[in-house]
Amino acid sequence: MDLQTKRIYLKTIDLKDKTFLLSYGYDLNPLKQSIKQVGLLNPPILRKKSAATYQIICGYKRVLVLKELGISSLTSAILPSKTGDRENLLLSLYDTPPTVSLTPLKSLWL
Repeated sequence: MDLQTKRIYLKTIDLKDKTFLLSYGYDLNPLKQSIKQVGLLNPPILRKKSAATYQIICGYKRVLVLKELGISSLTSAILPSKTGDRENLLLSLYDTPPTVSLTPLKSLWL
């Protein structure tokens, strides 16, 4: 897998794109407290969407919390735009803890 690490601004992440968001009904407060106390331990994985934007593959909730905390940039793993949707879906699935309720429609992808 061709990943590069890069510092990017949160404003360049397309938060409306929920293509690879697999969970629903989540409470951000425990994650927010964790990030406040120890920082971001597991950076999100993003895919280059256009010259100016990124798509979240893994870490949607982490990005939301960082935005809520007023953090303007983060270090992230970046996938090239050519990375396929199937591969990205599998990454998202492997990144989602087994205790999380999955969105029912995502099962159609598998």
